[in-house]
Amino acid sequence: MIARLVRLPRIAPLLAVLLLAPASLGQDALGATRKQKISLQPLIELLTESFELQCVTLDAKDIERGLGKALSVQVTWKAYSRYKDEVTRLIAVDLGIDTTQGHLAIEKNLFDVFGESPTEVEAALILPELPDVPTGGDDEARKAAREEREKVKLLELTMERRLDEVRYPPVKVDAHHKQCMAHDALTIMDIKTLLQSPLDKEQERGMKELADYYAPLFAALFGVEDSPREYRKRFEAALASPHTERALAAVLVKLRLFARPLVYAEERVGDDPYSIIDVQPKVIDMVVSKVGSSELWDALRSDHVDMLEDAKAHRRAFKERIKGQ
Repeated sequence: MIARLVRLPRIAPLLAVLLLAPASLGQDALGATRKQKISLQPLIELLTESFELQCVTLDAKDIERGLGKALSVQVTWKAYSRYKDEVTRLIAVDLGIDTTQGHLAIEKNLFDVFGESPTEVEAALILPELPDVPTGGDDEARKAAREEREKVKLLELTMERRLDEVRYPPVKVDAHHKQCMAHDALTIMDIKTLLQSPLDKEQERGMKELADYYAPLFAALFGVEDSPREYRKRFEAALASPHTERALAAVLVKLRLFARPLVYAEERVGDDPYSIIDVQPKVIDMVVSKVGSSELWDALRSDHVDMLEDAKAHRRAFKERIKGQ
C-alpha cells in the first residue's frame, strides 16, 4: 500500500486528483445517460469501498467522485481505460507522487498489485488465535472434539475469506461495466449483495467513541502526540464495518500515515518515485511491529466485536471502563 510523501504539498486530495487529471479525461467519450448512471452506481460504490480500505490519505467521497467520473461513459473499453488512469492518479495522490515519471512507476510496479493489503504479515496480526481443540478421551469426547474442530476451521475460513474480499473485490470492472450499461438486473443485484451492510445508529455512535479513544493512542505509538483531525475521521471510517477483520485491516492501513515519515527519514528517501514505492513494505513492517507489540491491538479487537454484538450495552460498559482508568 501506499502513502503521502514527506514533502507532499498541503493540498486537498480531491483537488490534487483534479489537478493531475489529463485534459483528455472528458473528451472523445459519450457520457452515460441518467438511467445508465443509476445502474452503474452500485459498481462505483463497491469499488470505492474496496479502494478506500487501501488508501492512507484519501476519503471515500473523493474516491467515489473520481471513479464515478471515469466510468460514466457508455463505451466499456474507454471506461476501463479511464478507470485505470484514475486509479493510477489516486494512488499517486495517496503516495504524494505528482510527476509523469511517478505515474509511469505506479503503472509499472503498483497498479496490478495495489489492493493486496492486508499483506501476509498484516493478516497474521489481524486474525485472532483460534482456540485449541482437545484430543483423546472416550467416543463422546472425540465426537465433541471433531465438531469443535469443524467450528474452528469454519471460523478460520470465514475470516480468511473476508480478508480476501478486502484484497480482491470479486468484480471484473470492464465486464461488469458493460452489463451495468445494459441494465442487467441480475448483475446489478449481485453487485449490491457485495456491498457492506451499514451499521445501525447505535453501532455508529459506538464506533465513533472507540475511534475517539483509540485513534490518539495508536498515533502515540509512532511518537505523534497531537494527531490530525483528518486521521481521526479516517480511523472512525475504518472501524465502521460490520466485520472486525475488515475494520482491523483498514486501521493498519491508516496507521501507515505515521510510519511513512519515520521510514522515509531512516531510508533517506527523496523525491524519486521508485524509492518511495520500494520502501512501502518497510512502512508496513513498522506498523505491524509497533502495533503488534502493544496491548491496544487486542483491546481494540475485543471492543469492536462487542460493539457489533450489542452496541448499547457495550457503550455503557466501555464508558465505565474508561472512567475507571
